[in-house]
Amino acid sequence: MMPFATEFPVKAGLDSRMFVAQIITWLKGTQYSRLFENNVEIDLDGDSPLAISANGEELRLRVLKVSGAEKAVGFRHDFPDQEGRLWRTESVLLRNDKEGDQSIVRFRTQCIARESGAKLHHPRKPYIIKSFLVDRLSGTDGQFLVSDEPVWLKNNDDSLQLAESISLGKASNNLPIIYISTIKGSSWPFNRKQVDKLAYELGGVAHVVVEPDRDFSITLRDLTSGQNVYGGAIGIALPNYGFVRRLFASKQSPGSRNLVDIVHDTAHALRSQMPSCGWDWTELQEQSLRQHRQRERNRLTSQEERALYEEENENLRETIVQLKDDLARQQSINSNNAHENYLHSYIASQV
Repeated sequence: MMPFATEFPVKAGLDSRMFVAQIITWLKGTQYSRLFENNVEIDLDGDSPLAISANGEELRLRVLKVSGAEKAVGFRHDFPDQEGRLWRTESVLLRNDKEGDQSIVRFRTQCIARESGAKLHHPRKPYIIKSFLVDRLSGTDGQFLVSDEPVWLKNNDDSLQLAESISLGKASNNLPIIYISTIKGSSWPFNRKQVDKLAYELGGVAHVVVEPDRDFSITLRDLTSGQNVYGGAIGIALPNYGFVRRLFASKQSPGSRNLVDIVHDTAHALRSQMPSCGWDWTELQEQSLRQHRQRERNRLTSQEERALYEEENENLRETIVQLKDDLARQQSINSNNAHENYLHSYIASQV
């Protein structure tokens, strides 16, 4: 089952204390977490504090410091449900070494089978992302503030330059951009309520941009040599690539499934497949364990050293499994794309 993953810049002042406060607020706000009840086992020894509730729920934290300064802080939260599944949420805040520059936070969620025959589901975006946006901790991604509100372009030069940058893949660095073109005049395939809802649900996953009118679209076509989307199409642009998907209401929304759902799911899938600039939990683990071994190598007993090596090996095994899963998903995606291109070529040859 494909994991959900996203990352975006955050304000430089965000530190481990504020990061942990976000975790606590998130878990306390859920209906399922039991980590703040009385019968919780807490282990504060070592570099990775751990809390375990009676139902098997776990929260592990880790902070990495380099030369006395915080380099990264992260958590892994595991929640086992009654249907044989494990819901795993991970996040790492990777701090920038340069004063005043933004840091980057990465999130990853998975639905993992604990029992044979467990029915897996696509993991959802964790609500902790929303709290980052609500508390105004997010930073700027290229020419956009990371938020859960749509950007309504205006019929002026600044908006045209921004739309041109979107079409050419130069407007963002971390998140996809959903570009909603006009059908005619100043009407769109979505109404304003749908646009607001889409932007709200994609906060921290993608930027949502709406062009003002048909005249704007025509001018943009000339600026981009036709690389823009138009005529009511929904374009999804990636950093450095420009538009990689074009969705249309008539072709892409059969039956009861509407175009809003397809745009939402496509944005999630594309963001989850994008290369990572931040760290996953396994990277934080690897860096922390290596640093701990090097720092304590003259003071560790042979038993402690073996335990540390085993923890490193376990993390490496987990990294290998994760990389194999990512590779298998990418091969499946490439195979599907090749099949789709073959079908397009075959159909064109028959016309």
